[in-house]
Amino acid sequence: MVLGGISLEGRTVLHVLARGSLTAIRYRDEILRPLVRPYAGAVGPGFLLMQDNARPHVAGVCQQFLQDEGSEAMDWPARSPDLNQIEHIWDIMFRTIHQRHVTPQTVQELADALVQVWEEIPQETIRHLIRSMPRMAARRALKAVLVDLSGTLHIEDTAIPGAQEALKRLRSAPVTIRFVTNTTKECKRTLLERLRRLHFDISEDEIFTSLTAARNLLEQKDVRPMLLVDDGALPDFEGIATDSPNAVLIGLAPEHFNYQRMNLAFRQLPFLWQNGSEERFDGSEKSKIVRCLAEGCSSLEIAKLLRRDHRTIKRFMANSQQCRKKRVGQKKGAK
Repeated sequence: MVLGGISLEGRTVLHVLARGSLTAIRYRDEILRPLVRPYAGAVGPGFLLMQDNARPHVAGVCQQFLQDEGSEAMDWPARSPDLNQIEHIWDIMFRTIHQRHVTPQTVQELADALVQVWEEIPQETIRHLIRSMPRMAARRALKAVLVDLSGTLHIEDTAIPGAQEALKRLRSAPVTIRFVTNTTKECKRTLLERLRRLHFDISEDEIFTSLTAARNLLEQKDVRPMLLVDDGALPDFEGIATDSPNAVLIGLAPEHFNYQRMNLAFRQLPFLWQNGSEERFDGSEKSKIVRCLAEGCSSLEIAKLLRRDHRTIKRFMANSQQCRKKRVGQKKGAK
């Protein structure tokens, strides 16, 4: 591992970490104290250290050292190493060594080659990279932000502390904001009323929910759904034709997951689809499948089941019966 620093008017010496891994103590004693401290003094007032969020960099002993020295470190976003122009210097060094006719054969030869290449990089190259940062930042600037509602702005009827102020600061940025949630239990209007009671400045057209996505899909497919959703979600489907349904839309609605409703739902699905071909299955098989569902088999298994053939259906039902017998046996054994 090698470490070094660059600026418009110069660079530090390149430090080659000879053995072991970089710890917070080594970073303080081998980088901050002998390299950063004198370089900061040479730069003078206004020195600002740019480093990523590697654990040794942000460790308490290193932060305390910088504070004691009066050196300020820039706040750094997570997972953004390419924002630091020194990454381009590392790339130049790698390509330069790779293109040599005689490549280093030992660790020491590699270390010597790296130091030599580091010292030979023109200062004008470094200046050009640093001065390109505003242009890069403009090109990569955020244009939109998606904010998850539950757990980010609020939890049920309680606002997350500081969330209103954070949203106000975000509003001041030149970005488009949309608020998203995967809830299927309440309509957008109810959700918006809750947010406004919590003093969030949000408009209805800024909210996109899973119900919004479901409605868009229903309109795109031009189907008439049987709505197995919570009653609180129904307003989001106003205007959608539900007479003579030819599809089933399922949301989080435990009160509707009973034998009668599920039996009705399966009657809306007279076909099994597999690779573009369709097959009918009779009522007795559907009744058995619904019984399996009512007794606790997962909806994911049912979703997969509806895409398979009759043989798979019968195997699934046989496995379900074996599982039920096993559970009954375990209960008897426990008694």
